[in-house]
Amino acid sequence: MEDPVKKNSNVKLLAAACAGLVSILCFRVLFFSPTVHPMKVGDLNTFLFAWTSAIDTSGQRRGHLLALGATALLVLGASLLHKIATSNLFMRTSVWVARALALIMVLFFLSSYFWWWQETMSLLIGVIATALIYLYARHLESARAKPEYLFATVALLVVLLVPGFFAPLDLSADSPEDLMRVQAHYTLVVSHGERLGAGHVLTQDVKPLYGLVMPLITGAWQKYFGIIDFGTDVQIIRIMQIVFLLMAAFLFQHWSKGSRFAPFIALAFIAPWYHFNQLGFHFPNNTPWRALGLPLGLLVLTMVHKENLARLSFLLGLTGGFLMLLNFETGAPVAVGLLAYLYFRHDLFGSGFLKRLPLTVALFGLGVIAADLSFCLVYKMVFGMFPGWDHLYTLAGCATFIGSTGLSGWKGSFNPAAALIFTHAAFVLLYTAFSAQGTISHKQSYRACVASTILVWFAYYANRPHPWNLVTFYFLYGFFLIDILREFCHIARKRKAVLGPQLAIAAALGLIVFPQLASAYQTTLPHYLNGWHVMRHGAIKKPAKLVSGVYLSADVADELFQKTEFLKGKSHGEPVIYFTANSFILPKLTGIYPPLPVGDTFTEVYTKKAYKELISRVLQLKPKSVYFDDPATITSGDKAWHDYYNQVRKDLSSAYQKAATKQGWEIWDRIPSDT
Repeated sequence: MEDPVKKNSNVKLLAAACAGLVSILCFRVLFFSPTVHPMKVGDLNTFLFAWTSAIDTSGQRRGHLLALGATALLVLGASLLHKIATSNLFMRTSVWVARALALIMVLFFLSSYFWWWQETMSLLIGVIATALIYLYARHLESARAKPEYLFATVALLVVLLVPGFFAPLDLSADSPEDLMRVQAHYTLVVSHGERLGAGHVLTQDVKPLYGLVMPLITGAWQKYFGIIDFGTDVQIIRIMQIVFLLMAAFLFQHWSKGSRFAPFIALAFIAPWYHFNQLGFHFPNNTPWRALGLPLGLLVLTMVHKENLARLSFLLGLTGGFLMLLNFETGAPVAVGLLAYLYFRHDLFGSGFLKRLPLTVALFGLGVIAADLSFCLVYKMVFGMFPGWDHLYTLAGCATFIGSTGLSGWKGSFNPAAALIFTHAAFVLLYTAFSAQGTISHKQSYRACVASTILVWFAYYANRPHPWNLVTFYFLYGFFLIDILREFCHIARKRKAVLGPQLAIAAALGLIVFPQLASAYQTTLPHYLNGWHVMRHGAIKKPAKLVSGVYLSADVADELFQKTEFLKGKSHGEPVIYFTANSFILPKLTGIYPPLPVGDTFTEVYTKKAYKELISRVLQLKPKSVYFDDPATITSGDKAWHDYYNQVRKDLSSAYQKAATKQGWEIWDRIPSDT
C-alpha cells in the first residue's frame, strides 16, 4: 500500500529540486557574471546613456526570462512530473536528491552568513531574534498576546505615517545637481497629469511611463482647480503610502487566520521603506505611485474569489486591466497572477478544459477591454476628447523600453534576500502545480497567484539589481513569510527536532529575513529622524525657503524665483519654449508648460529619433525666442545637462542665435528670414 505522506514529501522534494534549477538559470548570470559589458548605444541618446552609466544587462534579463519560461513549462507539465515524483524510481533515488538539495542549501546559507558579516549587528539581531521566537513561541502565539500585537500594528502605522501631514519635504541639504536629479524623477513619474491639465494630448504629447490613472486624476484637478504644487504631490504620494500599508496590514491579517504575531512581523518587514520621509520622496518611482496595484489586485481577489467561474473571470480581467492602466509594470505581473489563480482554482486544463479554458480567457480579456473602454470614456468626459486608441500599447512600450535596452541597467551581485524570494516563490508555484489533483483550495491558488506575480515582476530586479529595488518584493513575500513564521512557531511549540526543512526555515529567518529587517530600520532611521526635525524646526540646512511646498536652500530658491519672474514676463501670446534642468519646479511656479513632446527635455529623450522630433517641434513652432538655463547658474545642472543642451543649441543654430543673458537665462532669438 502506498504511503500518501511519503508520496507528498516526494512531490515536495521534486518541486524543491525544480525550483533550485530554475533559480540557477536566473541567478548564474545575475549573481556571478564575471565581466561588465558596456551597453551598445545604438539609437539611444548618447548624452543620457553617459549620464546613467548603464551596462549591458541583456544576459541578466535573458537569465530571468529563461527561468520564467522553464517554470511555465514545468507548470504545464505538472501531471507528468507528479507521476515521476510518485514513481518507484524516484522514491528509490529521492534520498540522493534530498542530500544534494541539503548541500546546496548549506552552501547558500553559509554564503548568506558571510554576506551579512559586514553588518555584524544586523546578523546578530537576526540570530538572536530567531532563537527568541523558538524559545517563546507559545507566548507569541497565545490568545493573550493577540491584542498586544494588534495595538503594535496600529502604533507602527501611526508612528510611520501620521507625521507626514505636518512635515514638508526638505530638499535644502541636496546639492543643486542632486535637486536636478530629484526633479527629473518627479517629471518622469508624476508630472504627466499636469501637462494633460495644461492641454497636452495623451500619447501624442504626453507618454506616461508610470501609468494613466493617476495622470487622469491629477490632470483633471489641474484643469478645473489649478496647478498642484510640489508639496501637494508629495502629500498625494504619502496618502498612497497610507493606502498601501493599510491594504497590506489587512491582507496579512486576513491571510494569517487568527495569528497576530506573524502578520505584525510581515508588516514590519516592509514598513521602514514606506515611512513619511523615506528616500523614495526623492525618487518617487520607488513609492506606491508604482506599487499600489500589488496589494490592490490581491485585495480584490480576496473579496470576489467566491464568485462563479464566469463572473470571477470577468471581474479579475477588469481588475487586471485597471491595474495595467494604474501602472503597467506592476499591473501586468498581477494580471498574470490572477490568471494563475483561475488556472489552479478551477482546474482549467482538467477534464472539460475545452469548455472552461476558452470561456475563461475570453471573459478575462473582456474585462481588460472593459477597463480600457471605461478609462477612455472618463478621459473623454474630463478632457473633451478620446485618447489615442494606442494608449495601452504606448504604456506597454514605455514600461518595457528601459528594460529592453538596459538603459538604466546595473550589474548584479550576490544578494541572499533576492535569491530567497525568487526561489521560495518558484517552489510554491511548482509544488502547487505538482500536488494539484483536480480543483484545489482558494488558499493554495492564492499562494500560486502571489508566487506567479513575484516571478514575473522579478524582471524589474533582474535589469536593475540594487538592494533598494527589492522593496516591492518584500510586500509580496510577506504572505510566504507569514507561512514560514507560523510553521516555525508550530515547530517550536511542539518542540520537534530541528532537522531538514525546519532547519532551513530557521536559517532563512536568522540569516536573511531578520538581518534584512534590522538593516532596513538602521538604514531608514536617519531619514525618519530628519523628517521629525523638519516637522519641529523647519529645514535642516539654513537659510532655506519654502518653494512650491518644499524646502530648498535659499540660493537655489532665489535663482528659481528669478527665472520664474523672467518667464512670466514672456507669456505674450506665442509658445514659450525653454530648456531647463528644473523641469518639475519651474512649470509649477510659472504655469508655463512648453508645447513639446516631453516634460523633461533631457531625461525623457531616450533615443536619437526622439531627439530629432524635439528639435523638429521647436523649428515648426517658430517661437520668437528660445531660452536655455544660463550655465553659470547653480540651477543649470551638472556636466551631463550642459553637454546635452550645448548640442541642442548647436542643432538650433541654423534658425536661432544667442542674443543675451538675463535673469538666469540665455536668450536665443530667431534669425530673421532675410538673413
